[in-house]
Amino acid sequence: MELDKRVAEYAAAIAKDVDILLEDAANLNDQQRQIVDALKHSSVRFLSLYNEAMLSFAEGTVELGMVAFHLRLPLSSIHAYCDLLSSGELGAWNQSQAQLLQQIKTVILSLTPLLYG
Repeated sequence: MELDKRVAEYAAAIAKDVDILLEDAANLNDQQRQIVDALKHSSVRFLSLYNEAMLSFAEGTVELGMVAFHLRLPLSSIHAYCDLLSSGELGAWNQSQAQLLQQIKTVILSLTPLLYG
């Protein structure tokens, strides 16, 4: 099924980019680190909910629309954390960090119509 493949790929991309941000923790201030940690938690939650929901879908115990519904909250959290981090209110980002945040935002924009459409 097309939806599950794309959502899984996007979820993995978010988690990978957040991990790269965390690897650069020495260059994060305390507030940035706290929000990046929360972003990581939300990305893990998104992937976990996705896996659970797709298993239920495969078993026929949940409809595809419900899969999308359950993924909206962690996606909204990821979006909000990215917006906060990108705003610069918590401090400046180097070029590679800013690029990672932009990549996450691009993935969010790609996921949104799949889950809300």
